[in-house]
Order: sequence, then C-alpha cells, then structure tokens
Amino acid sequence: MQHSKILQEMSNIQLIRTKAYHLRMNGAMERFKRTIQTVLKKITIIPSEWDEKLPYAIFAYNSCRHEATGESPHFLMYGRDARIPMKADPEEHIGQYQVDVDDYKFRHAEQMNQAHEETRAQRARERKKVLRRKTYSLQNKVSRSR
Repeated sequence: MQHSKILQEMSNIQLIRTKAYHLRMNGAMERFKRTIQTVLKKITIIPSEWDEKLPYAIFAYNSCRHEATGESPHFLMYGRDARIPMKADPEEHIGQYQVDVDDYKFRHAEQMNQAHEETRAQRARERKKVLRRKTYSLQNKVSRSR
C-alpha cells in the first residue's frame, strides 16, 4: 500500500473515491465507458467476443484527437502520435541518426510542457463553451417569430 501512495505522489495523481452504484459521482469514467461501449458495438460482430476487441477499441480511443484537449491521449502521454499499422511506412525510419541524449531529453520535455499548456488552454475554452450554453425550462416565455 505504501508503494502506491509514493507512486501517486511522484506522478501527481489524486485518488478519488466514489460511491458504488451512483453513476453520477464519477462522470468522466462513465463517459469513457460509454464511448468504449459504442466503439465495441461497431467493431464486434459476435457480442460475446467483446473482450478480444477491447485492445483495438482502446487503441482507437487513444489514437484519436479529442475535442476537449485538442490532442490525442497517446500524444499527450508519449509526445508523439501513435503509429497506426495501416499508415506506417516501412521506409520512414530507415537511416542513421546521431542524437545527443541530453539534448533530446531537454527538447522532448519542452515539447511535452508546451503540449500540456496548449491542452489546458483548450480544456478551458471547452469548459467555457459548456458554461455558456443556454438552458430553457417550461417556465421560460418563448415568442414565436413570423
């Protein structure tokens, strides 16, 4: 148990406990689950084989750009887009490179920081959009235009 707490602190992860059987308490997870279920329904012919298709559904989810962040989860985690086998060019990475490891690590860290800053800004813009949405109730007066 102690190791997991240390890992959470090092990774800046906050553990959140939610009530069981109260779906609204963990909205982000429920939204993710619904998205994965939708993908699985589209790619699974025999419903009982969903577990075999799950890795492909997760890969698709992680490879696609998300509107809320402006980037794919794979890019935000690894600093590069996922290599999709159908789009991979075998000749693309042939060659010899000489790279200073420290320079590479520094540039990569800078790029990741920039990507995360842009993602924070995109999420803030998306949050403002949601907050600006107008809601109407039955008590609102509505005039009919001709």
